[in-house]
Amino acid sequence: KLVGHDDSIILTGCLVFVHNCIFESEPRRKSLVTSGSGMCILQRLLDRAETLLEDESTQNFELIYAIFARIMESDLFPLLFDSLNSPLSLGQSLARRQITLLKLLDSKLFSSDSSNISLYLCTHLLQVFDTICPQVIFSMQQANIVDRENQPQEIEDTSILYTGLVLLLQCFGKLSQDGDDRIRECLFKGGIIASTLLAQADKTFPRVTKAASSPSLQQGISEFAYIKRDIIRVIGNMAYDNCSVQDEVRRLGGISLVLNQCNIDDNNPYIREHAIFALRNLLINNSENQKLVKELEPIAPVQNDVLSEIGIRTELGND
Repeated sequence: KLVGHDDSIILTGCLVFVHNCIFESEPRRKSLVTSGSGMCILQRLLDRAETLLEDESTQNFELIYAIFARIMESDLFPLLFDSLNSPLSLGQSLARRQITLLKLLDSKLFSSDSSNISLYLCTHLLQVFDTICPQVIFSMQQANIVDRENQPQEIEDTSILYTGLVLLLQCFGKLSQDGDDRIRECLFKGGIIASTLLAQADKTFPRVTKAASSPSLQQGISEFAYIKRDIIRVIGNMAYDNCSVQDEVRRLGGISLVLNQCNIDDNNPYIREHAIFALRNLLINNSENQKLVKELEPIAPVQNDVLSEIGIRTELGND
């Protein structure tokens, strides 16, 4: 009851009390996650977290984050995540509380050295990714951005699913960046490179520039913003000094997909820079990948709407 109290001072005292109880106590942290009363407290905290984030008059959000950080340090994130009444096994979307918990994990990963992350957590995140990835791909396939009359179509609300996917990709980006070989091997064996997500996103959603696209088209495609950029980032990190990943990306036809992202896309900020870096990591010390790119030949120029508006036309010359 105190956790749900409107008085911020009472809430502060309650949060300090809970945090102090579980501080440096593995048994009490586990009890908080596994007991009925403990789960009730944690659920209410997750419900209040985002609202309290905007309240700069107290440190209640920071205290909530500290409580969940202690839980994560005891490797209890998977147990807590699965206990939040999410029907993942039925192929349904994530629960809002799980999204909030993923946000807290994302903050935790980016605020500390992820070398302390366990394979147990990494495997669990991959399992969640494998569950929601087909749902996102299905949503992409159903998203007909423009009909025959060039009028934008309404995309069904997939905000919770999309937010969960982006948070997972950001976590994978951080985990693959820190150079922990055991974590990167876990991600590789978990099939993160073999995901068809990038191929579907590249097929469904064209590049968007504000100068060349209508506001309605930008809004429609922005439902799935950042996905391509974050996948490219993971691929680039995974391919660094790893011949197995380089070869796997080539085998799956991923090099051409990476090349396709070497352009400005307003819905995927800095995707060009991430793609160029990923291409570097895919080609270095890999003669087969270098040969594949070297054998590519220009077929035709692609006219850009921005250039057309100012009277410039691209042509493919003999050289």
